[in-house]
Amino acid sequence: MKINRKYQIEKTASKDPTRYVLNDPYLDTSEIDKPVLVATDGRMLAVVPVEVLPEDMSGHVPVDAIKELRKDKSGKSEINLNGKVEVVNADKITRFTRPEGTFPNWKQVVPQGGEKFTISFNPEMLLRVAQAVGCEKGKAITLKFKGPLDPIKIETGNGAYGVLMPMKL
Repeated sequence: MKINRKYQIEKTASKDPTRYVLNDPYLDTSEIDKPVLVATDGRMLAVVPVEVLPEDMSGHVPVDAIKELRKDKSGKSEINLNGKVEVVNADKITRFTRPEGTFPNWKQVVPQGGEKFTISFNPEMLLRVAQAVGCEKGKAITLKFKGPLDPIKIETGNGAYGVLMPMKL
């Protein structure tokens, strides 16, 4: 698997040890032509496109493997996910244990459109989701709302998107 360096998907992964299935992003290869890496903490979610090798299998990807991949400034490193997790770069292979557990059905919280209206959300979380899906400083994002208490879809125009849960006032 290869991931664009601009994506910081780990910013939306949970850090709560009691929600361990959310602590590492999830590679979803269910749509063969659109593999994605998904991370959530239960309040926000990021979905970014990735390149996969034919042998890469859906499942959790350790945050530490993504951080190791990012250390290679050449951009030629990749994560092999064929039953084990290996970060391969020019001079070394680093192995990681692939986390287990059932990742939630993330697609059910993604808004599919609807009328637009004003809703409250935490701006710090919006920033983290925008960074996680590769939004660059000074670039526009699109917010899509379905209802006042439904999740907000954040699109960057680069194929990645995030989801943010609204705040109740």
